[in-house]
Amino acid sequence: MLALSHFDANGLRYAFCDVRAHVGADVYARMPYAARVLAENILRCSQNADETRASIDALSKSTPPDSVTLALTAPRVILPDSSGIPVLMDLAALRSALARRGLPVGRVDSSVPISLIVDHSLQVDVAGTRDAERINLAREYERNAERYRFIKWAQGAFEGVEVYPPGSGIIHQIHLEKIALVARVDHGVAYPDF
Repeated sequence: MLALSHFDANGLRYAFCDVRAHVGADVYARMPYAARVLAENILRCSQNADETRASIDALSKSTPPDSVTLALTAPRVILPDSSGIPVLMDLAALRSALARRGLPVGRVDSSVPISLIVDHSLQVDVAGTRDAERINLAREYERNAERYRFIKWAQGAFEGVEVYPPGSGIIHQIHLEKIALVARVDHGVAYPDF
C-alpha cells in the first residue's frame, strides 16, 4: 500500500490510503469525489506500482483519457436473482467438476461476499386484499420450488453468500437499508464502501 496515513476514532486507530498525500493537495481538491473513491481503491489494492501510478494519474486529470483501464477490486458483490442464480450455478458446476475428479469441492468458493436479492421473480396473482402478499409469496414458492431449494443450498454451501428472499424488497432498497456501509474496515484499514 502506498501513502498510508492514520486517524483515531472512538478510541481506536485506523489506517487509510491517503490519496491526497499521493497526488498532492491541489490535484486532490480538483478531483471529483467518485474519482477519489476509485483512486483510493486502486491505491489500496493494486500490486503493480506502474499500473497504480498510471491509473491514479488518469483519474486525477480534469478529463481522464477514455483508453485507461482501471484495476478495481470489489470488496463485495450484490446481485439480483436474474444474474445471481447463474453465478451460483457456475460455482456449483465448478464444484461438481472437482468432485468428479476426486478433488475437494471446498476449493471453489466466492472470493468476496455475495448478496443475492430475489426481487425479479414475484408475480401478482392476487391484489387488493389483506392477505395478497402472503398468497402471492406462497404461489411464488410453489411455482419455483426447485429454484429456491437450489438458492438455499448455495447459501449454506458457499462462504459469504447472503440471500434476501422474495418479499424482502427491491435490490436498491435492500442495498441502501441493509447492506451498504459508509466505510468498511479490513485489518485496521478503513476505506469507502464501493
